[in-house]
Order: sequence, then structure tokens, then C-alpha cells
Amino acid sequence: MADEPFWPPLSADLSPILDVLVLSIWCARRFRLSLRVRCSSPFHFQVVLWVTIGFQFRLFVLVFGCLCILVCAIWFYVVYLLGLAIMASVAPSPAGSNNRTFAQAVTITCNIQQNQLPKPAIKGDSLCIKISQVEYEKGYKDCKHNLRGRLYLSKGDKPISASNLHEKLLVLWKPNGNWKIIPLGKGFFDFEFSSIEDLKKIWAAGSWNLKPGILRLSKWSPDFSIRNHKQTHVQVWIRLIDLPQEYWRHTTLFEIANGVETPIALDNATKNRTFGHYARILVDLDLSKRIFNEIMVKREGFSFYVEIQYEWFPDY
Repeated sequence: MADEPFWPPLSADLSPILDVLVLSIWCARRFRLSLRVRCSSPFHFQVVLWVTIGFQFRLFVLVFGCLCILVCAIWFYVVYLLGLAIMASVAPSPAGSNNRTFAQAVTITCNIQQNQLPKPAIKGDSLCIKISQVEYEKGYKDCKHNLRGRLYLSKGDKPISASNLHEKLLVLWKPNGNWKIIPLGKGFFDFEFSSIEDLKKIWAAGSWNLKPGILRLSKWSPDFSIRNHKQTHVQVWIRLIDLPQEYWRHTTLFEIANGVETPIALDNATKNRTFGHYARILVDLDLSKRIFNEIMVKREGFSFYVEIQYEWFPDY
């Protein structure tokens, strides 16, 4: 043991890994020799040696496992960063999106050339512009499945936002098709429906109790202005008195009621013909027009008068 050098001779020609291996072997031999000197018997030496080796093996496994986990984590992180870099490099970007001016962006969005627009004029003290009749008629056609509504709130009621109103009406109406709400201000709304069946069903109710607030619906009309608006449309049940039964087909009843105003719905007794004293029809009535109390019904070779009774009129 005295002949063993304190430090092993390392060759300058060996690689660093080989140097570490030689150093490890030398340390193990020194440990065995030191342990043999301290032990009193060979059996004692073997027991201490195996206990020490077992402890060192467990320690080695623990350290090696931690290193493996660390290496794997670093590897996955590097792969993740490379993936992000590749995705960013191949993602398409709009051509010239970074170089467009505000005017160019607006032009592309609207797709309308400046030379296509009408020229303004001065009429007296006012600025005047004449719009395209063709485009107006297209806009009018876009609104043919609209209803107009006004939300009435009592004093002290909390205002209802358009989104909250949409949620409440979605539960009440249960529409089959798509629809949207367009706030106009001061409690007025336009309701646009993709389904004419939904429009008729919802319009038939006339008013909806939202708790709080009441929403009154009316027929959509063009050139609406909140400042100049006067509420003239109401839903009223009318009675066609002593109408013969052969005129009680649904289409015929709607034709007669259309002479009064826009028909909306029939009541159940009229639909099922369970009560024949009068036909009861809900109409959207324009109070700004003349109100008639009878109507002449004509068919080929014959005509007769039918009395009209109105069940309710508003106070205004």
C-alpha cells in the first residue's frame, strides 16, 4: 500500500473522458485498500464493502435519473422553440399588410371607387347629395323581414342593454332561424329575421312582458327617424260580425282582414270554427289612417257588407 502513489499518473495523450475513467478506477482502489486496513476481519470487510457499494449504487441511480430528466426537459424545450420558429416562418401574411395606408385599407374594405360616388351640391344653405335609387331599393329589400320595437320601462327600472335584451328574447321567442337585434336609440330597436315564419309568430304576440319592461312590436316602416317618430301602429283584434261560414277559410279571412290593415294571426276559435258569431283576427292597425266600421266583400257576381268591431284602442 505504501508503494501506491497518492495521485495516479495521467497521460497527456488521453482524452478528458479517459482521464476521468482512470481517476475513478484509482479512487475505487484507494477506497478498498483504506477500508481493508480499517476492518478487523475479512467478513467485516465484505459486509462494510457491500453496504457501501449499495449506498453508492442508489446514489448513482438517483443522480443519473435526475440528469436524464433534466436532459429530456431541455430537449423538449428546444424542440418546442424550433417548432414555434418554423411555424412563424411559414405562416402566410397578407400581401402588403404592413405597408398599407389608412386610405388604402378603407378602399379595400369598402371596394368602392371614388369616381363611382355622386357629387355633392349646395341647395340654399344646405349640403345636398343624391344617392343611387338602385342601392336604396336593395337596402329596402334587405329590411323586408324586419320588425320594429320599442321598449317601455317604468320609472325606476334599470335600463336593459342590447345584449341582455337579446338573451331575454331568445328565451321567450325560441326562434328557429337566425335573427339579430339592432339598437336605434331611445328605446327603439329593429329586429331582423332570416325566417318569415319566425317573424309572423313573434309579431302575432304584439307585446312582450320582459319583467321589467314591455316590448311593443310594430310593422317595419321606411324613413324612420327617432326625432320625428310618432307611435301610430298598434296590434288590435278585430271582429268580422256575422260572416258566413263559407268565407272562414284561413286565406279568405286574411284577404278580408287585409282590407282593414295588415293581418297577423287568427285566434284558436276562428281557426277551429268552434264559435261562429264572428271571426276574430289580429291586425296591425295604423291609427294615422281612417278607421272603417264595415267593409264590402266582393266575389264574382256577388258582394255584401261585413261589420267590423275593434276590441281595443290605445288612449293616445
